[in-house]
Amino acid sequence: MSSRRNTLVARLIIVSTLAGVALACGAPDEGSTPEQDGEIAGMSISTNQYYYLVARHSDKALDVQSSSTTNGANVQQWKRNDSAAQQWRLEDAGGGFYKLRAKCSGKVLDVQNAAYGEGANVQQWDDWNADNQKWRFEDAGEGYVRVAAKHSGKYLDVAWGSKDDGANVAQVNAYSGSLAQQWKFLPVNGGGGGFEDGRYVFRALHSGKCLDVAGSSQADGANVQQWSCNGTLAQAFDVKSVGGGLYSILNTGSGKALDVRDVSHDAGARMQQWGYGGGANQKFRIEEAGDGTYRIVASHSGQVVDVGNQSKGDGAAVVQWPWNGGANQRWTLSKSDASGSGGSGAGGGTSSPSGWNLVWSDEFNGSGLPDASKWGYDVGGSGWGNGEAQYYTDARTENARVENGSLVIEARREAYGGMSYTSARLVTRNKGDWTYGRMQVRALIPSGRGTWPAIWMLPTDWQYGGWPDSGEIDIMEHVGFDLNNVHGTVHTKAYNHMIGTQKGATTWVGDATTAFHDYTVEWSPERIDFYVDSNRYYTFANEGTGSAAWPFDKRFHLILNIAVGGSWGGVQGIDEGAFPQRMLVDYVRVYSKN
Repeated sequence: MSSRRNTLVARLIIVSTLAGVALACGAPDEGSTPEQDGEIAGMSISTNQYYYLVARHSDKALDVQSSSTTNGANVQQWKRNDSAAQQWRLEDAGGGFYKLRAKCSGKVLDVQNAAYGEGANVQQWDDWNADNQKWRFEDAGEGYVRVAAKHSGKYLDVAWGSKDDGANVAQVNAYSGSLAQQWKFLPVNGGGGGFEDGRYVFRALHSGKCLDVAGSSQADGANVQQWSCNGTLAQAFDVKSVGGGLYSILNTGSGKALDVRDVSHDAGARMQQWGYGGGANQKFRIEEAGDGTYRIVASHSGQVVDVGNQSKGDGAAVVQWPWNGGANQRWTLSKSDASGSGGSGAGGGTSSPSGWNLVWSDEFNGSGLPDASKWGYDVGGSGWGNGEAQYYTDARTENARVENGSLVIEARREAYGGMSYTSARLVTRNKGDWTYGRMQVRALIPSGRGTWPAIWMLPTDWQYGGWPDSGEIDIMEHVGFDLNNVHGTVHTKAYNHMIGTQKGATTWVGDATTAFHDYTVEWSPERIDFYVDSNRYYTFANEGTGSAAWPFDKRFHLILNIAVGGSWGGVQGIDEGAFPQRMLVDYVRVYSKN
C-alpha cells in the first residue's frame, strides 16, 4: 500500500485486415481472417472487424453520401443508421499508416486530387495505393484519435464544427484540439469494445443512484427513474445484443424493455418500460465514456439516457438528451445477481465464475474475532513506511470482528501504543498464499478524510529482495479526501512511486462508500487484470524482461486494512470528528484456473 495518485489512461481498440473486401452496399465480408495484433499510437490493435468512425463533437458517423459506389462520391457525416455506407475497415499500408476501406463500395478514403491545400475535400476512390489514401492515427485521449493524411500531414475535420447531417468532411492544416477533429472507432459488431451480454445494475455517475422502474411496476408505460440502490429486481436489467452493435435492455422484474416514450426524437422525452417489440427506440448502443463509465445511446434518436436536470434526488426522471459529457449522462455498470434481497451487500452464493475453481474463502459467518486459521495480524505503530497515524492491534474486537455476515475493520480515534488512532491489518500470510489466481473481495469502504483503506497483496517470501524488488499488488486503495476514486496499482523494482514510474489506474465508483462492490484481480503468468465488479479498468502485462519488472512469479498473501493519515491518506489532514470509520467485507474468495 504505497503513496501515489494514478491517472486512468483510456485505450482504444482498432482493427486492421487485408482480406475480403465487400464490393456492394450491404454485401457480407467473406473470407476475412485475423491478421495480426500490434499497436497504433499506444492503442491496442486486433483483427478482422468493421468500424464506425464517429466524430466526437456530433456523435455522427463518417458516411459515403447516398451510399454511392462510384469514384468521387463525397464523404460526409451522418447520424448512425447501421448502413454499409458507414462501415470502414482498416488495412495496414505500412510505415504506421493505414487505409480506410468502405464496405459499401470497396473504395478507400481519399483526399481529392491528392491536394495539399487547406480544406481539400475527402471522397472515396479506387485504391491506387497512393499517399493521399493512407492515414496515420494519433492518440487524442479518452479513446479518441486524430486522423492525418500521409501526403499532406493534414487532419480529418468536420467543416466548421457542424453537428448537422450531411456536413462535409475535409482536411485542415493543423490540429487545433477541436472535438470536430477527434474520432472514435466503434466496432460494427460488438457494442463499443467487447461489452458482454448479462444482467446489470446501472448507476448514475453524478448521484450514485440506480436506474429503476417506478414502484417495481409490471405495467407497460411505467416510468423509469433513478432511485437509491437497493438490490431489488426493479433495478436489475438484462442486456442482450440484438445485432449491429445494438442492445436491448430489459428490466429483470417485469421483463419489459427500456423504451423512449412515443418513439420521440425530442430532447427530454421520458424513458419508460414497454413490452419489447424490436423498435429502434428500444435498441441502444453501450459505449465507453471514459474513467470506467458508459453512455447509453438510443438508436432512433442518437440521444443518450440522462437524469433530468442533473437531479440527485430519488424519483428523478430519466430522459433522453443530446450528449454533452455530463456526469448525469454517464453510467457505471456492474453485474447483478438479481436476488431482490435488498441492500445487505450479500454476494449471492459461492459458485465459481466460469473457468475458475474456488480454492480458499471466508464468508464471515458467525461472530467474534476473525477465523484464526485464515487470518493473522500485522501489529504495531511504526508509521509503516508512510508516516501513518494508527496503531495496528492484535486480535482486538474493537478493531477487527465478524458480525452480521461481514468482517468489520474499524479505525478508532483513541490513544494506544503511543499513537492517536487504532485500526487492524489482517493478513493471510502462511495461512493463504498463492502464485496466480483470481482474488475477489466484496467490500464497502470508509469515507472520512484521513482514511486510507486497502485490499492488497505482498510477497510471502521476498525472494527478490526487500520492497519494492519483490513486488506489491494493490487490488483496491481509496483515500477519504478523494471520494469514490478507486485505485489499482502494482509496484516493482522498475515500476514504483519512489522513482515516479508506478503502474496503475483509477476508476470512479460513485457509491464506493455506501454500497458493496467486488474488487478483483486476475493474475496469470502473462498479466494482472484489475476489476471493479465486471469492469476491467487496468491491465499490467508481463514484459518478459525479468524480475525487476515482473516479480510476480512467487507466492503472495492478502492484506485487508484501514490506515489513518500518512503520506497519501493524510495529504489533506485527518478529520478527527469522522471516526470511528469501518470497512465492511462481505467475503474473500480465491480461485485457481480450471
